[in-house]
Amino acid sequence: RLRNLWSRPKSERVITLPLLVLAGGFGTRLRSAVGDVPKPMAPAGGAPFLRTAKLTIAAPTAIGAERRAKELAERLRSALAADPSRAASRLLGPIPAWVPQRAGQWRQNVILRDREPLELIGTLAARDLTIDLDPETLL
Repeated sequence: RLRNLWSRPKSERVITLPLLVLAGGFGTRLRSAVGDVPKPMAPAGGAPFLRTAKLTIAAPTAIGAERRAKELAERLRSALAADPSRAASRLLGPIPAWVPQRAGQWRQNVILRDREPLELIGTLAARDLTIDLDPETLL
């Protein structure tokens, strides 16, 4: 579909993508369900949907980045399992970064969805770890 896109005239280069818009007012209809919690922080599936952390591990080799990302993910999984109040939290990865190698470093991502991800991440010591809290994109 994308392959033939650039061969078309500019007026026909349109791709339709699904979109979800979260619009807000005063929250009068949700107030009974969420109280004083702002709508963007309201629980969605047990966790506020804006509390996402993208953790990127970098290493000189692809195997090293993958190994370190697996270790980080396992430590986070253990911390999540040890705290029953985090039952709704989710951990994805490790997965290769969208651009797997940059500036001579191989990168792997771990995605953490939690009510307060920095509480968990702050307990972990890791070299070459980049934390993007509430990232604009997960790429």
